[in-house]
Amino acid sequence: MNFIFGGRCQGKLSYAKQQFGNDLTVCDLKYCDIDEAFKAEIIINLQDAVRSMINDGKNPMQYFIDNIDHFSDKVIIGDEIGCGVVPIDAFEREWRDETGRVYQMISAKADTVDRVWAGLGHRVNG
Repeated sequence: MNFIFGGRCQGKLSYAKQQFGNDLTVCDLKYCDIDEAFKAEIIINLQDAVRSMINDGKNPMQYFIDNIDHFSDKVIIGDEIGCGVVPIDAFEREWRDETGRVYQMISAKADTVDRVWAGLGHRVNG
């Protein structure tokens, strides 16, 4: 598993394709169910899956713990949502915090972790 994170619109998907192959199938979790990601090779917008799970009353961390083996051969991409001003809205804070916890768990299990900023990748781990 390879995890790539960084700010919105910073070139994470382009970086992933450059590193792992242009012809890999992509699942965008902003538009598809998390279980559909099992069929893809690159999974983008992990933060949106966390949001959907919280909205549905599910525990995102437990989901990823229970299903981590399904992601072992994937490239997972998520937006960094934890930097900046802490949201006033309680749900937004919960989403931000839970996304950070999921990212930490995935980072600990990943073979590589890269941060992308302005299209430039920096290997954080692996």
